[in-house]
Amino acid sequence: MKNKKQILIGKIAEICLRDPNGITEAPAA
Repeated sequence: MKNKKQILIGKIAEICLRDPNGITEAPAA
């Protein structure tokens, strides 16, 4: 099992790839 941090990073990355201008706090690549 992945730990929660890895899962969270994965979800944020997936959202950013789909919607770079979305509501995530991660900077758009």
